[in-house]
Amino acid sequence: MKDEFRKDINLEDKQNDLNYKDPVDDYQWKNYLDEKAIAHFKNTFDFNSEEGIIYWKLLELTEPENRLDHPFFKTPGNWDFESMLDAIFNGYYVLIDLVKEKRDRGCLYYQPTAYPFGGSDSLVELIKSFGNRITYNSRSKHSKPVIESQWDYELAKELVRQGIGFTPELLHNWKI
Repeated sequence: MKDEFRKDINLEDKQNDLNYKDPVDDYQWKNYLDEKAIAHFKNTFDFNSEEGIIYWKLLELTEPENRLDHPFFKTPGNWDFESMLDAIFNGYYVLIDLVKEKRDRGCLYYQPTAYPFGGSDSLVELIKSFGNRITYNSRSKHSKPVIESQWDYELAKELVRQGIGFTPELLHNWKI
C-alpha cells in the first residue's frame, strides 16, 4: 500500500492533480489506532508552545556539531502521529511482509531501496505505539539503545536569555 501512494508522480504533478490524495492528510489513519496507541501519540512535544519556541531558538544558537544527534536536543515524548506517517511514506524502503512467528512475536520485513535510506525509526515508533517492543533491528549489527532525552527546559531558557548555544559540557557544569 505504501508504494501505491508513492507511484511515479513528482511533487509538482501532485500539486496540479485535483484527484491526488495525500497519504497522510487525506485518510483516516487514526481509526486504526487502539486506546494504547492513541495515548502514545498524545504524549508528544509541542513545538508551538513556549517551551517549543525556546527549543527552536536554542537550536539556532547552537553549532551544528553540538546539536546533531545529541540527546539534549531529543525532545521528550513520542513522535507526532502525522510526522511518523510522513516518514514512513517517504522512507526509501519497501515493506515486504509482516509475519507472525509465535503467539506473541512477529517479524516485519522491509528492503531499503537507497543508501542512505533514512532508517527504520518511524517503523519502530509505530510498532511501539501499540505496546510492542523491538527485540532486533537488522539495520544495525547490535541493538541500538534507545536514546533518552536530556532536554532541560530551564537550562534552555537561560541559554537563550544569554544568547549562548548549547555545548555538551554545559550539562555537567550547569548550575541555575
